[in-house]
Amino acid sequence: MGDPVPRAFDQKMVARFKEKYPGIRVQHTIVAHEDFKQAIRTYLIASRPPDVLTWFAGNRMRFFASRDPMYTSKPP
Repeated sequence: MGDPVPRAFDQKMVARFKEKYPGIRVQHTIVAHEDFKQAIRTYLIASRPPDVLTWFAGNRMRFFASRDPMYTSKPP
């Protein structure tokens, strides 16, 4: 499931984060592309959305970012 190159990068970043912040629980979840396309709206409007997510589809994310600056990657 998923492209092996970005998947390996994600796993490396999660491992580095856990090493630096061992007291913070991390749940690393990889979701198949088509499943993610269907679930993204649910994730982002949930009462407890993910703290961090990566997604290559910037054009789709723009919809959510335009409604809530929490989702932008630009500094405040």
